[in-house]
Amino acid sequence: MIKLARILFIVTNVAGLFIGCLHMMAHYADLVTPVLASALDFDTPVSGNGANTYKLWQGFSFMMGVSFIVIGLLNLITSKTSPDGIPHPLYPALMMIFSLCVAYSGYAFFAAFQLYGGIALVLLNSFIMYVSLKR
Repeated sequence: MIKLARILFIVTNVAGLFIGCLHMMAHYADLVTPVLASALDFDTPVSGNGANTYKLWQGFSFMMGVSFIVIGLLNLITSKTSPDGIPHPLYPALMMIFSLCVAYSGYAFFAAFQLYGGIALVLLNSFIMYVSLKR
């Protein structure tokens, strides 16, 4: 079970890297366009100040892709430094919280892909946490 949990931990974090890279590719290929820039060229009130909606959206999109990459890298480094390649139970617990947020955002804002992907990640990280607690 430890070997399977280690493999799943690595796979889920490589998937995070992959999703982050895909998001960055889509960001620069499809979301940074003059058409979109002109369509979203208006101010939105943020904390009492006006912020350009296009720049605000670009910043969030960029940071989402970078965040997936960094989280994946941090967890992969953790798997290399942990005994048996199984992280402390805190890591899969935090990833379960993150995965629940992914599932919720898929349900509330985006699409079924994020919803089902988030649910799958919660289940995988539950198993990893179970194995981590038992060792």
